[in-house]
Amino acid sequence: MDLPLDWNNPYNADERASGIYIESISDALVKSLTTLGRVDIEFIASVTGSDYKTVITALKGSIYQNPFSLLAYYIFLLYNYIGFL
Repeated sequence: MDLPLDWNNPYNADERASGIYIESISDALVKSLTTLGRVDIEFIASVTGSDYKTVITALKGSIYQNPFSLLAYYIFLLYNYIGFL
């Protein structure tokens, strides 16, 4: 995932991220959830000083593009497991 050369992170000028530096990307994920109520890759990148690719790679397995597809998968597994009992 490459960004345009003239792209700027909107959280660099946002007061919710100003004065915050978090060393760990996983801790920044928690901060994003408590501050914004959602996973925001731009916010996490801003407060850690990391780029998008680093954030997404570090959170692989913890975040999903569409969490409902994961929920549907678990329901499918549960249904099939109970069906075989």
